[in-house]
Amino acid sequence: MPSTSGAAEPLTKDFDISQYGEDLTEKAAKGKLQPVVGREEEIDRIAQYCCRFLGDVALIMMLMPPEELKKLQDELAELEALTADGRRLVLELQDIAHIIHLWTGIPLGKMTEDEVSRVLRLADILSLRVIGQNQAVKAVADALAIQRAGLNPKNKPLGTFMFLGSSGVGKTELAKAVAEEMFDSEKNLIRLDMVEYQEAHSISRLIGPPPGYMGNDEGGQLTEAVRQKPHSVVLFDEVENAHKNLWSLLLPMLDEGHLSDSKGNRVDFTNCLIILTSNIGQQFILEGYKEARALQGAEKGGSGDPATATSGNSATGGGSAATGEDNNSNKTGNTNTNTGGFKGTGKSPKDVLRRMRQKVLKEIFEPLNEEALKGVLGLKLSSLTKSLAARGVDFKVADSAMTYILERASSYKYGGRRMGKYLEKYIKPRVAPLLISGKLKSGDRAVLARSNTNPNQLNLIVSPTKQQQQQQLLLLLQQQQQQQLLLLLQQQQQQQ
Repeated sequence: MPSTSGAAEPLTKDFDISQYGEDLTEKAAKGKLQPVVGREEEIDRIAQYCCRFLGDVALIMMLMPPEELKKLQDELAELEALTADGRRLVLELQDIAHIIHLWTGIPLGKMTEDEVSRVLRLADILSLRVIGQNQAVKAVADALAIQRAGLNPKNKPLGTFMFLGSSGVGKTELAKAVAEEMFDSEKNLIRLDMVEYQEAHSISRLIGPPPGYMGNDEGGQLTEAVRQKPHSVVLFDEVENAHKNLWSLLLPMLDEGHLSDSKGNRVDFTNCLIILTSNIGQQFILEGYKEARALQGAEKGGSGDPATATSGNSATGGGSAATGEDNNSNKTGNTNTNTGGFKGTGKSPKDVLRRMRQKVLKEIFEPLNEEALKGVLGLKLSSLTKSLAARGVDFKVADSAMTYILERASSYKYGGRRMGKYLEKYIKPRVAPLLISGKLKSGDRAVLARSNTNPNQLNLIVSPTKQQQQQQLLLLLQQQQQQQLLLLLQQQQQQQ
């Protein structure tokens, strides 16, 4: 533990935060704290945030890097200096939030913003970023709302999900979106690629090598990351690739809300959202949607759309566990096509999987239909549009160009995974030279459209905006007027 001195010393002592909050509230109610008379409600909120976010203050101080501890000491010294002349400070929620931010790294805005409003609109916000997966988005939003309402056991993670589906349908993107919205930044997403944990010995890296082994002082890749970012989304990506020992490690964490590292230090996971993603069973999911599309097409006398024909969970025999309904009857005969697919890998014991199914909310991610793919492409193009807008260029993509790109950069099997690479390889290289050469400049309009003469070609048409055209026309008129005036003057001089 780094040495402490001055104002930081009392913070390392054990004390009951909840009791302090109750004492403050009682004193305020009796008017003993003159600066805070009539602020009982705000003190209640301060006590609530202290209890929720601080937890074990002594542990936080022990884990705090020396430079962060020094920064905290400076902050406290500054606060003491403000009261040196006898003036008393009024404690505000923002003050407490600021100190908690220094201790834990929890974003300031996420603590002081009205959580009720944020949680209630979470599904709508996530749907703007994760296209075509309304049911999965709602399940995650519902789980977080249930937790915020205090209806979940306190010794469990915020929620535990297994996202199943084919590549490029938004499983990882949803995890990123939740991290940014609920924890302020994608930096609070702890992503573990399970491809790196295929061997039995590699699983130990998650909690750290045993004492005496190289790297023991560095801590575990999972436990240390959560210790430093206790409020985060933990993503086990493509979990079917991990060794079966992973499941034995996960179960205690989901049961008790904590995990001990190789040194015996307990790491709290109760403020984490746990997400496992997998492509297992994707062939069955795709086949289910194809059958649904064929069925709809037969009923309508034409081809149907798999994502609009029926819900993804219905097509595959699944169900949303987030609704609280028991859908086991609907899953009969289909369990092996989803989470049961892990059994086929020979890596996961049946009893472990059975227990996992009791703890994990399973969500099937639907294959993206044409409309959803178009929405994903629009999101991918938005970054290019914003970059050009910052340079004063009005960039538009015609519907014909959208269709052209979708035909080449998306598929029913891989969703929108290839769109980003396609834009990097074929679209941005066409724009960059025009910017560098000055042929595309501020005030211009650039339209990406399919060629009328060659359907296998895209054209980038650069033209002045209407405002720029009006300015050019005005300048031309002024030049013509000046020429006419000069001509008139010359004629007058000749007559004289």
